[in-house]
Amino acid sequence: MSEKRVTIADIADELGVSTVTVSNVIHGKTKKVSPRTVRRVQELLEERRYIPSMAGILLAILACEFFWSLGENVYAVIYGHIGTESCAAMTLTTPMQVLFMGMLSGLAQAAGILTGKTLGREEYDRAFQESLKLMKYGLVASGVLSVLLILCSRYYVEMYGVSRQVKELAWQIMEAFALIAPVKVQNMILGGGILRSGGKPVM
Repeated sequence: MSEKRVTIADIADELGVSTVTVSNVIHGKTKKVSPRTVRRVQELLEERRYIPSMAGILLAILACEFFWSLGENVYAVIYGHIGTESCAAMTLTTPMQVLFMGMLSGLAQAAGILTGKTLGREEYDRAFQESLKLMKYGLVASGVLSVLLILCSRYYVEMYGVSRQVKELAWQIMEAFALIAPVKVQNMILGGGILRSGGKPVM
């Protein structure tokens, strides 16, 4: 007969604390929890071999991906309502945006694999340093690509047989994307790689 799975409520009952306190310790939110309580909770979690709910992790990831996709569709609809020229300009820049993010998506995947492997060996300080290093690599790489994108954007839009207004709009969109791309890349590495590797998809 399989052993009953330990829950947060079991840990809370045994220690005489609230489930919120146990949950906060599990998720690293310990500012309002005394060091003694944190230590007691962590020791009991390890002793009872507590395993986080996979459903909670999966639901957080699914919700994240759903709202990301929803956001992408919402601003596409907004461009469509602005006018035909704006929609055409946005469509024209999509290949470059996908190429840009695709080139750096490997860093997010690498961050998840490397950080997860290091955390699995319980080398937490090293995992933190590796995470910082990967984020710095992403910032530098996205900065360089953003500069190249701005320099090449005029030449790119001139390849298309569209009106001058559409070309100007496309150029402005590409410049705006180049400016915010480093932030998007940092979010992709941190949210899509590092935090998920540590089982923190909610953050």
